[in-house]
Amino acid sequence: MAATWMRQRDTPIVYLYCEHCQSCCYSSLEHLALLLPELKQFHSRYPRIRALPAHYIEAAGGRALVSSYESVTSAARIDIVTSLENFQILQIAGGQA
Repeated sequence: MAATWMRQRDTPIVYLYCEHCQSCCYSSLEHLALLLPELKQFHSRYPRIRALPAHYIEAAGGRALVSSYESVTSAARIDIVTSLENFQILQIAGGQA
């Protein structure tokens, strides 16, 4: 299965194509952040969360995407900083109220 990255409306998207079954799927970088263990812990601690608008910053010498999620019922918030050069997680901050 090959993976490529593309942009759709200025949102980083991962696109996967399986040559064996000739199927494809794609997901936004913000959605993929929800699969991180830290986000899963945050979501189990705060079952009602919402995504905040993503924004771009300079980090680690390049452009990065900040994906943020907050609890609907408390002041808890978590931020994920992802490099747009190589899509590595640069920082995860927050997670507690």
